[in-house]
Amino acid sequence: MKNQKETGPREKIKAAIRSIRYSGGDDGFFIATWERTDDVNRADLPKERYSYGKRFQAVGNIIDRAIDLEFNLYGSWVLSPKYGWQFAFQSFETLEPLDIDGIYKYLLKIPNVGPAMANLLIMEYEEDALEIMRTDPERVSQDIPRVSLDLAKGFQTHLLEFAETEQARVELGNILDVPHMRKNLADKLLLKYRGNAAKVVRENPYILIGFPGVGFYLADEVALKLGFDMNGLPRKKAGAMHCLDNVRGMKGDTWVTLSVLEATMIKEMGYVVEITAGLPELIKDGAIVEIDGRFATRQRARTEGYIAYRIAEMIVPDELRGNHDRNNIDGATTGGHSNGIPEPAIVADGETGDRQNDNNESDHRVGESGAAQGGTGGPDW
Repeated sequence: MKNQKETGPREKIKAAIRSIRYSGGDDGFFIATWERTDDVNRADLPKERYSYGKRFQAVGNIIDRAIDLEFNLYGSWVLSPKYGWQFAFQSFETLEPLDIDGIYKYLLKIPNVGPAMANLLIMEYEEDALEIMRTDPERVSQDIPRVSLDLAKGFQTHLLEFAETEQARVELGNILDVPHMRKNLADKLLLKYRGNAAKVVRENPYILIGFPGVGFYLADEVALKLGFDMNGLPRKKAGAMHCLDNVRGMKGDTWVTLSVLEATMIKEMGYVVEITAGLPELIKDGAIVEIDGRFATRQRARTEGYIAYRIAEMIVPDELRGNHDRNNIDGATTGGHSNGIPEPAIVADGETGDRQNDNNESDHRVGESGAAQGGTGGPDW
């Protein structure tokens, strides 16, 4: 929404999609014509924002959408120099339809319900179809041909989980409402944690660092918004991991001294006392390792040990390496050291092992912008 001017406070609008003008990307972004379905009078609506009765243009992200489905939209009005007034929504809530046509379209979103099955359910239960499917699977299995009790219970489970997911979506919309947050993050969280997504983020917002486009700074904004203590242990642990990655990214070093890490944490996070209080917990959790006053992430330490072994394998004769070369190439980074770093698995081409799995773990590399480049699995800690 570049070059758009936002005006007015955050609003809630109940509306249905009437036509889609533009749709692009896998994040659900689209521009559409909507029509308000609440009880507001057309005469009370600003003429410059609405046309053809209570219709208006809106822009936002919804992956699972369909024409005529109703939603509660949460956002603000923006004025585009090119397209005029649009309602830019940051979050939404899917509403169950009340009319037959809307219920039919809603039924088609349920797994294992096709057009024929939807018609049978509508003919049998009319406007009560969704409520009966949600509350009485035994009745559905008896009334509808070719619907077993297990299938009917599957319908029930989907509808109940959907209600929980929509509630979590609304909560996430409020939790993640910070500048520059990715618009599709709520969908990714719901895909991973389903109805528990909002609870998971409230308990530890720093798990957001494991999702693409979310680094320490954005996760930290969410944490502080939720009331997390600036000097609390969760923030210190996340900050230590971020700073350890940041120092490595600037200098290319795998291992960092305590003084360098402290200086970086002061610069990045403004700590004055107890800067490294999170380090013992991170070592205990296995997220980082410490040897002779130097620190490294577990994954980088293992990778360095493996690279050292491979280099030695190429330059040191077999008769000199003997049977213990893995542990003696660099005792600080291989599995033989008492620091507890697991030994890198040596596998032949085409095989699989711990080493390959470890190399696929989220790297959580954080650059100066704070954007994570890793996967979506969340931090190791």
